[in-house]
Amino acid sequence: MASAADLRSAYANIRAQAAEQADGWPHASNVSDLCVDGRPPRFADATGPIGFYAVLHRNAEGCAMLAACKLEFEAFIALIEAVLNPTQVRELRALLLWASPSSWHTCVSVFQEHPSMLSDEDKARWRKVTDADAKALAAALRERYAALEPPQLALDTLIVCADGALIAGFLETSYLAPFGALRSASTEVGAAVLGELTSRPKRLIHVTLGRLLGVPASLSAVQRAAVASAVKTFNAGRRRPVAAATPITLPEVSLARDDVWFMTEYTELARLPLGVPAEESRKRERRGAGPCKKMAFVAAVLVGGLAALAALAQPRTAAALDGVPVRGTLTLGSWEPPEPPPRGAEP
Repeated sequence: MASAADLRSAYANIRAQAAEQADGWPHASNVSDLCVDGRPPRFADATGPIGFYAVLHRNAEGCAMLAACKLEFEAFIALIEAVLNPTQVRELRALLLWASPSSWHTCVSVFQEHPSMLSDEDKARWRKVTDADAKALAAALRERYAALEPPQLALDTLIVCADGALIAGFLETSYLAPFGALRSASTEVGAAVLGELTSRPKRLIHVTLGRLLGVPASLSAVQRAAVASAVKTFNAGRRRPVAAATPITLPEVSLARDDVWFMTEYTELARLPLGVPAEESRKRERRGAGPCKKMAFVAAVLVGGLAALAALAQPRTAAALDGVPVRGTLTLGSWEPPEPPPRGAEP
């Protein structure tokens, strides 16, 4: 498991890599090529990626922190928009994917990818994870999670990544590394129950708050230089908003399957509390009384309040005065191999 020093070094390396590749940013073709009409694909027949995640929309601490982090990234995007004309701003926003608060999460362990995202070698190991498989996995981990301490995470830095991802990187607050223990237990039990599938190892502890899939093709050399400068400036040091100083406690994790990539839409197969005896955990699930349930309304109010403050503080660029709307949610595409379907309707 990665230590705090290892994670901090990894985040510094990601910032440095983005600065080195600032010219031509974002380098997002690996992601954009898998999208449908510039939006995350929908996975048919319950075949999307499946794994364990700390879902944060029920966590008031998490929502407050991530809303503050999103404001920082919105300010970064505003710097880019300030050098664009209104038409280019519209084009940029069409390429900008903000994660909805309902999909904010940090990944513990991914057991299975969608076959469209795998190499030919990995496809040979792919099989559908059935509801029975998921039930068996949840039962095995419920017992294991009963002995685990809920992790607490502190924000280390915000990063504009070379591939256009806008992420918040975290460290554990305890030297005992309960998140590392959670990740190790999940991976170990997953391999024992499901066998070797197409899992991908996870090293970082991060939340992806948005992605930029590209910039308008009409950008001039001066505009492209301004974009590169904004990337370098943002990543020049460890950026941590004051409002995000309070650590996040993770009292539970969810076994979930993506219905739309990036957990834009997902099916929660099980919610498993940490440090709770297995029988009590089962009772909570039957009652639908997870430890974060009552925090959802508070979290929604916090997110809405911070968003309202951001709107009041938004720089009055030419684009803003032109009445260009801010896109705060994703427009969903769909995934129906082998032919991509038409773009889905606006939500």
